[in-house]
Amino acid sequence: MGLRHRAGARNPGNAEARDAVLDASLKALVARRGGTPGAIAIVQRGKDREVHAFGVRNLKGGLPMRPDVRMRQASTSKAFSGAVALSLVGEGELSLNHTIGEYLPGLPKAWHEITLRQLLDHKSGLPNFTADPDYLQALPASPKSHRCPES
Repeated sequence: MGLRHRAGARNPGNAEARDAVLDASLKALVARRGGTPGAIAIVQRGKDREVHAFGVRNLKGGLPMRPDVRMRQASTSKAFSGAVALSLVGEGELSLNHTIGEYLPGLPKAWHEITLRQLLDHKSGLPNFTADPDYLQALPASPKSHRCPES
């Protein structure tokens, strides 16, 4: 099951060929045995936005993927966060030596000296709050709301 939706102007250049490769990759991903049941990519080129969605968002109901569906990202968000952070370093907006305390003074004082470099290297020493018993107990009660770490 696939969805392609375009908004805006027609794709310039060889974007249609790249879109075809993306579509084939997403189809193959959801077709893999033991793979993800659904995948979605939203590609924006200027004012042109295209949604590429394949598979399902709900195994029980077989509901198709949509751009407004919330999904658990888990560790995949690390790559996006790292790319954005390094982009800001490249633009001079951040430094790998900046600390958490400089930007987020409301977080626990013990975290204030942790640098962006340590965060990106996964060497910060921050605890894995997703293993915390209180977090694990609270998550099923309200999976759509967030819980901030307090230690």
